Amino acid sequence: MSAKFVLCSDFCLPSSDITQEEKFAYIELFMLFTEPEPHSKLYQIACSHVHMQWHVVIIPLSCIFCSCHLLPACRGPLNPEWTPETVLELCEDFFLNSFCDHHMYLFV
Repeated sequence: MSAKFVLCSDFCLPSSDITQEEKFAYIELFMLFTEPEPHSKLYQIACSHVHMQWHVVIIPLSCIFCSCHLLPACRGPLNPEWTPETVLELCEDFFLNSFCDHHMYLFV
């Protein structure tokens, strides 16, 4: 499953077994993968909503395994409001670039 996250550390959780030093991530989830798009072979993902709101979770930062590369899915002219800073908020559909693995470069 893919998600976008924001690092969080200044909020209280009810569990007493969590240390104050632990960092958390606010995760906005995407839908599960389906079949890859036939021409590009990339998986298309869309925002996951529950009752018209983002499906979100808060997890310890240590539970995040790796990042991924998302490409905005364009259906026609490119939205001029999309910038590197806003595209994750303004675009609802993305392609997961499974051909790009930034973690692989650590081992080459």
